[in-house]
Amino acid sequence: MEKERVTSQEIESLVKKIPGIFSSKVVMEDKVIKEFHLLTDLSKNPKQISRDIQSTLLAGMNMDIDHRVISIAQIEGDDFLSPQNRVSIEGISKRIDAKKTIYEVTLKLKDTAVTGICEEYNIASRNLAAIIEATIKALEQLYNFEDRIFFEGVEEIHRPNYSVWLVMLSTLFDRERILSGSSVIRDDREYALVRAALSAVNRRLSQL
Repeated sequence: MEKERVTSQEIESLVKKIPGIFSSKVVMEDKVIKEFHLLTDLSKNPKQISRDIQSTLLAGMNMDIDHRVISIAQIEGDDFLSPQNRVSIEGISKRIDAKKTIYEVTLKLKDTAVTGICEEYNIASRNLAAIIEATIKALEQLYNFEDRIFFEGVEEIHRPNYSVWLVMLSTLFDRERILSGSSVIRDDREYALVRAALSAVNRRLSQL
């Protein structure tokens, strides 16, 4: 039996907690869902998203819906973020002395710009991690939190005509999540690396 007096707003609020769903619109008649429109990223195929929605509503609201009323549109994740909610890269710099390299990454959100700093010994294997750590420190300042985003790994994926950075991060807000972000490497390898890190967390941070 379906939950009594459940509203379309309650349904929309519940399904937006499913990872990968940006927004939803429910059309109901006599407490029955007639249309269910969703905007999602590309992390799952539509059939899997449809099954997730059905399972979520059944478990959370005891509501069994027909998969045929579900309509799904998919877009790239970062394209959905409006400019005012997206963190942008203002600058990347580094200073090298005899023993250490100091990386500085400046990020901007709306009218606020901050710089994250990470010092690392001159060890080639640590350079990439240090740039990402500086990015994380800048994000901590922008959003006023500490120890919520953690570096997990970075890999350069080579293709015949281009290369891509793949960055893995973990976040600890409402619960632990493993996130990945990527960026095609063009002229500036360090800029692409920071962009890959931001692509992993931009949508999650826009919800804070």
